[in-house]
Amino acid sequence: MAHRSDHLRTAELHLKWTDDQFRAAKLEVQNLKAELSLLTEHIEAPPSKDNDHSSAGRSTKKGKDEMSDIIWRLDNLEKVMKMETEVRHEQLQAACVRWRRNDVHQRLFRETQAHAFGNIASAVRAFIQPLEQALSESAQVSIRAGDLEEAQRNQDQLDTLVRLADVLAGCLRFDQ
Repeated sequence: MAHRSDHLRTAELHLKWTDDQFRAAKLEVQNLKAELSLLTEHIEAPPSKDNDHSSAGRSTKKGKDEMSDIIWRLDNLEKVMKMETEVRHEQLQAACVRWRRNDVHQRLFRETQAHAFGNIASAVRAFIQPLEQALSESAQVSIRAGDLEEAQRNQDQLDTLVRLADVLAGCLRFDQ
């Protein structure tokens, strides 16, 4: 899970960085629109009585050139913002697909391992059961023969084998 959360933190940092960029771009759009509005008012305003018509014409020409430049900058900025939004959306979609695919692979891997460990545990049990049975029978034979020392050794070995089998079974439980 740590790997996944690291990816999420990286994605969040990327989003914050691009969000900051978008806030700056939106602010620039607002500033350009305000500047455009002021220029429009200036151009559409009737010439003042103090100015002659030739300077008013130059001012209008300069204002229209500035308006054209602002409109071009606004258009480009809005196109870039739209493209960046689409790219970011596609990147996030791709990341989500990768995370889902990774989750599926991890689940399948865990299931495969659990199955494999279950098979190993079954093989260990199949190997140990005849040993347990042999030690148990040997202890009973020793008791019938009156060899209590041998019976005790067989019982101790049987107890050790049972503990070992329990430890192995515990080690092979994948869901712990």
